[in-house]
Amino acid sequence: MPPKMSAENLQPFERIISFDGIGPQPTDRIHATTQQNAEDIVDQFILSVLNDALEPADSLDYNIISQLYGRLLVEDSTQSHIALHTLRTLQSSKKVSHEGRLEIRKFFEFSSKILAREWNLYTDFRHALDSKDKIPMPSHLSALDTASELIQTCPECFLWLLSLRSIEASYFNRAGQSFFHIAFHAGKLDLAGELIVRMTPEQLIQPSALFAHNPTETIVQMSVMQPELFTACWNKIERAPALDRDLCSVLNLMYTDRIHICQFANQELAERMRLRGIDLSSTVHDFPLTSWCKMAEYYLDPVSIFSWLLNSNCWPPSSGVVSQSPLMTAAHHDRLQATHWLLHTTYDASERWECAINTANRQTAGSILIFECVIRRITLHPALHPPDWPQKIYSAVIQGACEWARNNDIKQKSAVEQFAIKKLKFLKVAGWSLASPIAN
Repeated sequence: MPPKMSAENLQPFERIISFDGIGPQPTDRIHATTQQNAEDIVDQFILSVLNDALEPADSLDYNIISQLYGRLLVEDSTQSHIALHTLRTLQSSKKVSHEGRLEIRKFFEFSSKILAREWNLYTDFRHALDSKDKIPMPSHLSALDTASELIQTCPECFLWLLSLRSIEASYFNRAGQSFFHIAFHAGKLDLAGELIVRMTPEQLIQPSALFAHNPTETIVQMSVMQPELFTACWNKIERAPALDRDLCSVLNLMYTDRIHICQFANQELAERMRLRGIDLSSTVHDFPLTSWCKMAEYYLDPVSIFSWLLNSNCWPPSSGVVSQSPLMTAAHHDRLQATHWLLHTTYDASERWECAINTANRQTAGSILIFECVIRRITLHPALHPPDWPQKIYSAVIQGACEWARNNDIKQKSAVEQFAIKKLKFLKVAGWSLASPIAN
């Protein structure tokens, strides 16, 4: 039977990485290690250990686990990550016995206070606020702790620690940043969503960071930038019995926050929010042009929320500048459903005409369906538009194609010509005066 693991079995690891008072001095290799190189080093070490020292019947020696675990606590986050990644891989390896895997798990399940202390982590915002005199100014910060670095460089290892409760979703680091704040700004939105699921409603309405000793926006306020994150926050907060029935003052959502929510809220969410004291229709009513234009730009399926707003007596506003109207915004961004709905809701014939000319002039793939939608609407009441409107539309299509060809890559000329041809064919099918140029 192969020998059980001992300190000698760790020699491949010791040649790569060292710790204060343990093993040889650090080599230039570890200082130059990138994240990818670190994972390669771990893989080489693990392969060596598993091939030379372990069989399915063996268990990991307690002292070896202890040594590896101790290396999590060093200040160098690269060294700490290598040790963590090694333990995580061993814990999930089928070549390690069940007893060995349990041993590793036990170490982490009972280590939360140790890691929090050694990595200078605060349990939540209140703890960070009480300790704010210990939080350095941003210009005085050194490297972040291992957990904060893992959020950005190895979410898998971070989630493993989170699943074992070695760290908690509500933690703040010594720089005054919550784990959510780091994940959100690093673009790790799946990880940010997992943190929301693991936090309490009360933690979600606390500031997400404490910079220069001043609280920042709350986690809920940050989440309004991402529909999935806000929905996850709302689902938890809505069901929280400890929070007031009227969530308006509790969440403290600013005008800009509510405008962001208007960009993605469907009818169901809007109604649920209204029942808890946050009426999105009042936001739209107070800031109609901005709200409607944002909704027209971002909604892919807006009919339900638009209809809900009409039932709340919120109508699309007329703009002093036609080019800045909700209809023009929807058409410009090729939002077919929003364009169709607004075309049949607005009574401004000049706005519809401007939309027709603009869409005829734009030569993009998405503008073709918008063009057809606008032309169909114009034909319902052609008397409201210039008598020679087909010729004017025809000229706008030709002019737009020519301008595009002059100002853009010649390689796309063929595609632009096809866009223009499709529009002219539809215009011919739709109407029109046999005396017009498109009838021939």
